[in-house]
Amino acid sequence: MKGSLSSSLDIFAGGIVLYQLLLNVNPFRRDNDVGTLTALLSENPPFVSELRPGVPVTVSMLVNHLLEKNPAQRASDAGKVADDLQKLLATYQPPSPEPPIVDWLRDLE
Repeated sequence: MKGSLSSSLDIFAGGIVLYQLLLNVNPFRRDNDVGTLTALLSENPPFVSELRPGVPVTVSMLVNHLLEKNPAQRASDAGKVADDLQKLLATYQPPSPEPPIVDWLRDLE
């Protein structure tokens, strides 16, 4: 994150927002400001799918890609990120809202 401000910082911030939306936790928040800044500069957060197994690995990989420390390794612009998200959403199959036992009980009727 060294150097001048650019759109890659917005991409990084978007990664933090997505991480928070998926896990309800800031990936870099620590007990104090120094800890938070240290985490921002040097720590890679765990993959979302490790902490919430229902999240597809492809989504987790995208979020961690947005959180790359080196701006050159992040997505180059928000349009590319939006395209990637649309592709993921197009292939996403949400889990069934009802557990399989509901179908089994219906079959008993």
